[in-house]
Amino acid sequence: MKLRGVNLGNWLVLEKWMGASPLSVATCEDERGLIDEMPSGELELALEMHRRSYITEKDFAWLARVGVNLVRIPVPYFIWGTANHLPCIEHLDNAFAWVERQGLKVLIDLHTVPLSQNGFDDGGYLALCAWAQDQARIDYVVDVLEALARRTSRARSCLPSTRMTIGACGLSWDPMSRSSSMTSSSWRPGTSCCRLSAMTTSSSTRTST
Repeated sequence: MKLRGVNLGNWLVLEKWMGASPLSVATCEDERGLIDEMPSGELELALEMHRRSYITEKDFAWLARVGVNLVRIPVPYFIWGTANHLPCIEHLDNAFAWVERQGLKVLIDLHTVPLSQNGFDDGGYLALCAWAQDQARIDYVVDVLEALARRTSRARSCLPSTRMTIGACGLSWDPMSRSSSMTSSSWRPGTSCCRLSAMTTSSSTRTST
């Protein structure tokens, strides 16, 4: 199968340079800065309006019509929400329903981690790269990856490679993170747990059919 894909950036993970988001009208440069700059109620409303309108099923239908058959969806580590972040799992669920109806495939990209993996604005924390220095934060991300793998592994629209290696190819291991104290042993459990989730779910699906 020949893949013709597009990236749906600036939807669930804001990137100021792409414009047309709450960040584009703010003075701050990253998503973490929005929490400090905007009142919580105003920020929640702005984020929800953005997530519901920036990408819709009409966009998926148009992509299918012009020959695109794969969408990459960057998602944040707080996809289920935190004390400071509004959850967005509902919108990822919607995306899976849309790609199923349009006959597309999907690649999930865990694009951010707590305190950033690269120090860039698209990591949520500009000029900060401290995630890999704390094992608890690494473990937290592994848990997020496993939960995503379990939630999506039954979807027919998920690429087989995504099912098996979301922990390895979903995270952007940028050079700045590689040069830190983080080693392959830190992220290997993420790959393993996602493989186990996918295989367990696939096995139970085969058993039930």
